[in-house]
Amino acid sequence: MAPELLRREPTNERLDVFSWGVTAFEFLSGKQPYDTSGEALVQMRLRSNTDPMDIAVANPRLPADVCDLIRKALARRPQDRWAKMTEMADAIRELPSAQQ
Repeated sequence: MAPELLRREPTNERLDVFSWGVTAFEFLSGKQPYDTSGEALVQMRLRSNTDPMDIAVANPRLPADVCDLIRKALARRPQDRWAKMTEMADAIRELPSAQQ
């Protein structure tokens, strides 16, 4: 769940961007972006108040531009993510590593 959802704040398409970021993180690293051990309430508080694991640490073989994209998708503050999935899709198409 995105931090804003845990905090019961209004949501918009940035929630979908976050969800995509979690899925991409897991797909590319085989790990989850947040520690999933411990009690559910502790996990929710951590997700609400801390940044996820850095994808570059989880998978050091990824290109830097891909890591930057996933970091932005997983930004804790919704306003730091793309406003729309189409904007993120455009950013993916423009990645130097996607041009190869």
